Amino acid sequence: MKTPLAPFERSPWVLPDSGAVVRLVVTDWKPLRLSGWRGFRIQWTHGDHPPAEPPLFWGIYSYGGRGIAPWADMAFHLQTACPACGQTWAVDDESAIRLFQVWAAVIPPNGHVAVEYESPEHHETLMGLQRGFPPVVTPIGFWAYMGGFRGGFKDWYISEGGHEGPRKLQANQAADAGHAERVRQAMKADVQAFLEHAVGDTDEWTRRARDRAVRWLSSEFG
Repeated sequence: MKTPLAPFERSPWVLPDSGAVVRLVVTDWKPLRLSGWRGFRIQWTHGDHPPAEPPLFWGIYSYGGRGIAPWADMAFHLQTACPACGQTWAVDDESAIRLFQVWAAVIPPNGHVAVEYESPEHHETLMGLQRGFPPVVTPIGFWAYMGGFRGGFKDWYISEGGHEGPRKLQANQAADAGHAERVRQAMKADVQAFLEHAVGDTDEWTRRARDRAVRWLSSEFG
């Protein structure tokens, strides 16, 4: 059955560590209790072996409605393994950006993805947001922006709306090119201010965030 997540299944992927060619599959696509919501898992497979665990992504996809664009709320696992085939995938920056490029093809203008960052593998994003770093210089924010989510961020650092769950970073799709440019210029000011205030800080989290800030400015403004 074709789903809105079908773009994930269209192209082969190469595992960074081994060079093995794998493909992504959408599994456990099922209706949830709210209208228009679907549960999903996105996993990789190698040959005829069972899909790797844990899934790269799992969560909720919403078709939207009543003026609300489609969105996805999910966990993102950076380390997955296929014991039967002896392969693992430790997601690196390049792979993460490419994965968010596919999400950007799935989610339309004004939609969003929200990625939980409380799990240990996203501790760097948690630390950065708690310290007030611009979201785009945290790992999840950097991957999402470079993947095509140009509408800004919202940090769901507390649960709202009666739906309890882990803290999430929401990456938005811009409404149009003008919206994307306004966000880009506002981010530029925030990132430059971060770099000015971070001068002399030598802890690992700040150093890595500075590196991302420089990469982002170079990519966006030359």
